[in-house]
Amino acid sequence: LKFKNDRQFDNYVARAIRLLKKDYKKYGSQQINYYLHIILMFYYEKQRKYILAGKYSKILFSIVKNSRVVYREQRLGFALDNLSQYKTFTGNYNEAARYAKEAQKYYIENSNSYLLSKEQEYNVYFYHKKYEKATACMQDLLSHKLIDTGNFSRAKYIYYNSALLFAQKKFKESHSILNKSLEIEKEKSAWNISLKIMNIMLCIELSRID
Repeated sequence: LKFKNDRQFDNYVARAIRLLKKDYKKYGSQQINYYLHIILMFYYEKQRKYILAGKYSKILFSIVKNSRVVYREQRLGFALDNLSQYKTFTGNYNEAARYAKEAQKYYIENSNSYLLSKEQEYNVYFYHKKYEKATACMQDLLSHKLIDTGNFSRAKYIYYNSALLFAQKKFKESHSILNKSLEIEKEKSAWNISLKIMNIMLCIELSRID
């Protein structure tokens, strides 16, 4: 599907929501209810109405937990991870961390879902400036079994680790590991820019301007 602008897309999604609500009322299907609340959650996320998005992620968790038809442990984790993100966006960091850690209980530890959930927990601590806890999360991420399944994953977390050290004013340590994340440059142009900005900031802090 292609849309000329965001308004056209929003209208399309709003219409889909109305139709799903109508179908759920008619059939009482928990599958319809499940997908309805996924759409509601992401609809309000796109609108940056994170409190509403969080409300629907909570309802989504409840739907999955209480319905045999749609119950999957990974779906429970998915709802909680999204709730953690919305709590992060609204500055409710303690709740965000709690939901991220709870989400990880529903994943197999040796899985991408667990890795991404641990990354979300790291993000919470980083933005909350809880650097000791962020460091512990980063150690878990860098030692995860799946970290070497793709160069981009390891490079990304090395970059995050450099940013974490920078935030703690450990500029020499940050600079020493930054070059290890150069694999990012081959993958994403946006990461390329981020690497260059980080390098410039480190040069300024270390008085290495040429």
